[in-house]
Amino acid sequence: MTHNRQSNIGRKSCLVLAAFSLSGAMAIAPALAQTITPDGSTGTTVAPDGNRIDINGGQLSGDGANLFHSFSEFGIDSGQIANFLSSP
Repeated sequence: MTHNRQSNIGRKSCLVLAAFSLSGAMAIAPALAQTITPDGSTGTTVAPDGNRIDINGGQLSGDGANLFHSFSEFGIDSGQIANFLSSP
């Protein structure tokens, strides 16, 4: 009886260890590439170039002092650069 009990404890310990190992591996897995998607309302264009994402276009405010962009999705990874370009 003692052997069966020890065997069950050993199996449970292995299952717990496996669960922790899997959760740790998932925590360090690299993030999926993020996306920047304009919503089409401001004439914004997005052009990926390596780790840099150039964002052009947009819509000027009525007095021409501000440039607006609108996105349905906006996400970048830690190694990426969102580069907003404008012509003064």
